[in-house]
Formats: sequence, C-alpha cells, structure tokens
Amino acid sequence: MSQASGMAFSYILFLFSKMCIIPFDFLYDMTSKILYLENGDILGGAELFSLDFFKSIREKKSQTQEYIIGLGNVRSGVWKKWTEELEVNSSFRMLSVFLPQLKPFSIQSIGRWIRASWELKKTIAEEQITHVHANTVRTFLIAGLCLIFLPKHIQFSFFAHDFTAPSLFLRLFSKRCFQVLACSEDVSQYLREAGVPAEKTIIIPNGVDPQKFAHIPPFITEEISQRPLKIGILGRIDEWKGQHIFVKSAKIFLETFPDAQFFVFGEPTEHDPKTLEFYEGLKIYVKMNHLENNIFFCGFVPPEKAFEKIDIVVHASTEKEPFGRVPIEGAMAGKCLIISAIGMPMHIFTDRENALFFEPKNAFDLAQKIKIVWENRLYLQTMAESAKKLAEEKFLLSSVTHQLEEFFTKTETIEHTH
Repeated sequence: MSQASGMAFSYILFLFSKMCIIPFDFLYDMTSKILYLENGDILGGAELFSLDFFKSIREKKSQTQEYIIGLGNVRSGVWKKWTEELEVNSSFRMLSVFLPQLKPFSIQSIGRWIRASWELKKTIAEEQITHVHANTVRTFLIAGLCLIFLPKHIQFSFFAHDFTAPSLFLRLFSKRCFQVLACSEDVSQYLREAGVPAEKTIIIPNGVDPQKFAHIPPFITEEISQRPLKIGILGRIDEWKGQHIFVKSAKIFLETFPDAQFFVFGEPTEHDPKTLEFYEGLKIYVKMNHLENNIFFCGFVPPEKAFEKIDIVVHASTEKEPFGRVPIEGAMAGKCLIISAIGMPMHIFTDRENALFFEPKNAFDLAQKIKIVWENRLYLQTMAESAKKLAEEKFLLSSVTHQLEEFFTKTETIEHTH
C-alpha cells in the first residue's frame, strides 16, 4: 500500500470511527484495570515473553491493580495448555477478544479490523478498563484504531518486539500512546525513525528465568570429549529464521563427521501457507539427501526440554534480529552458542569470547564454526561458561518483570491524578 493510499485509508477509518464512538459515562473506582492484549494463535518470542511475565505475577495480589489478559483465537495447543495452567491460583483472569488476522491486506481484512476495533470498544466499556496494553503489532493496530478516539483517561501502551509495525500507524497511533516500549536499542531506533517521539520510548529487554534451566548440568570436558556433539536450532519455523541454512550446513558437516546429530525444534504458523510450505521443503531436502538418521524435526519443544538434548545452540537468522531470545536462553542453559552475525545478538555477545559468529546465509561458514568447537571441546566449555555468566548478569527475568510492573504502576499513578 502506497503512502498516499495509506493516508486516504486512514482518513476513511477516521470518519468511520467518529461515527462509532461509544459514550463512556461510567465512573471508575480506584482500581486500575489493565487489559493486556495477546494474539493467542502465534507463539514466538513476544508471546513467550508474555507467558513468562504472566507466570511471574500470577500469585501476586494487588488492592489497586487488576490484570485482564485479552486473548484472540487460541489455536496453538501450547497456548491452550499454558493458559489453562495460568488460570490456576492466578490473580488475573482471561478474556476472549476478537483479534483476527489482518494480513493479507484486502477489503475483507479492513472489515475485520473495523469490526475488531468496534468490539474492543464495547469490551473496554463493559469491563471498565483503565489501561490497554498491546503486546503485538496486530493488537496495536486494533487497539490503536479503537482508542485514538476514546477518552484520554484510558491509558494505551504498546510493546514493540520487532520491526514490523507500519510506520504510518506508528506515527498515527503513538499520539494516543502513553508510552511505547521496545525490547532493544535497535527496535527503539526503528520506532524513533518511524515518527514515535523519543520521550515516549523506553527499552525493557527480554529476560529469562534461570530456574527453568537449573536442572541442566554444566559441560564436563571429559564427558563431552568422548562422544559426538548434538547441534540444535530453536524457534518458529520461518525462512528468515534460517532453518534452511542450518539444514544445508548439517549436510556439509556430515560429509566429514557422519556421526553428528542435528535437531530442528519449532513449528510453522498454522495459518501461514508460506511457512507451512517452507517446513515441508526442509523435510523434503533432508529426505532427498538421505539425512533422516542425522537430522531430526522435533516440532515445538519447550526450551528447557530442548536444551537437555543438545550441546550447541545455533541461531541462524538471515535478517536483522530485533532481540534474540533463543541465544539468551541457550546461554542461561550453559550451552555453546553459534550466532548469525546480524541484529541484536551480535551486540549482546562477543565473537570467540562467549559465542562464535558466522556470516549470515552462509551454510559453509556455519559448518566451519561447528567444526571449531567439535575439534576443541575445552574451547566449547569455556565459551559456554562465559555466555552463562553474561546472561545471569544482564538478562534475569526477575529484573525485567520488575521493570514492567513498575511501568504499569506508573501508569496507574498517572490515571489517578487525572
């Protein structure tokens, strides 16, 4: 969509929304009600961040705050399982919200967007919400259209976990935002370049709970020197995540070291034909090259379980990574990291000190880096220990959760002074 047509489209939506405003005549009590919006049908880094946050606050009781988690269509089996677990002994509650897919762009998707925004208005009124927090681009677009015309005492915030929020709507809807959160400096810069005022952006990085990986024993040089190493890649199946580079690299490596084992952890997005086709292509490649005994597709496995099976964690993104949760988790689990030299992970870690970097999209270079640690197990152990120390110093979930709780408390204070 061109910028001119995008502006015209925004003006049409403006006129429509002016006709659809719901009057808010009710009076709020002193309880701050936070509606935390999540897609519910995708499970990536942003969603895992939310789940960790929910778990950390679920038993906390507040006299002045109530969290309501607004979930879209819960297609993912993992989301179903975890939301059921979260509802036990929780200080917050779940709420079903209409949050449809907005891509590909079409007349139908515009209709779904307007309907979703209209229904969200009604939900905000019925639940007497005081703060709407969007954790994904989809929820930001739906809530932004809804809230831009509603009373200012309803706070609005957005957590940007990547670079996919359209610049036009960042400029438009950020005017209504109390604050826009970013998971890294790179994402914060993207927001500023898109037109979000610098004073509205704050950085809250991702965090990891070390207790999830406490059961994983550290490397013992004598033990790992006696056996073949196991190499794995974790994450949502998508071409830009580089699983095809990982598989091609495995083929190259296995020509010299035929007893190595490679594991692909993750699943494609159910409603995205492109990722489903990409995943099938990976499996066909492995089968055509007779690598089924060395390369294994494991589906979605929680990181704490996946890391039990492997020694080396590969992060093979082919495009700029906004944060890179998997390398942090791998470091916290005490694993050796081999990272594509692009995006935030290369700013977090140091090449040959706590990780090995390889040229993005270069399967041969990745195979060469695996070879380095395959032939020097002590080096593998030293780098893993250094990465774990870094993760524990800078990326503890408890610290990140505290920052996010403080953020919501700050908005609560502002609400009650208006």
